Amino acid sequence: MFKINQDILTLFHQILERESKPINQRQYYEMWLRFYLYFCNQHNREGTPESIDLFIIDLQRRGKALFQRRQAMEASQIYAKIKSQIPETPWDVTLAQLGKTISTLQYSPKTLASYRH
Repeated sequence: MFKINQDILTLFHQILERESKPINQRQYYEMWLRFYLYFCNQHNREGTPESIDLFIIDLQRRGKALFQRRQAMEASQIYAKIKSQIPETPWDVTLAQLGKTISTLQYSPKTLASYRH
């Protein structure tokens, strides 16, 4: 299972509550957030503007229903809001620079993945 930072998860649940998402559906929003983060990790896409669109296209390709794709999109957008409010750590900056270097030198994406975890 893909782990989410507890601070981010707490903020995520607060936003779900503020937006009056039904309590019985909040677990699914969290599930879609985990899927989104896993997708981004697999495709080295986290933080890119098109990552949410690519994630939803992938869900559609996998035959997910429209209401599921909407939930996934809302969960991903909430996460994007949270990420924009949290300042970057020095490690985040280093990872971004490393990602650009790896891309420029055309190394395997697995190289960057080894530094993320």
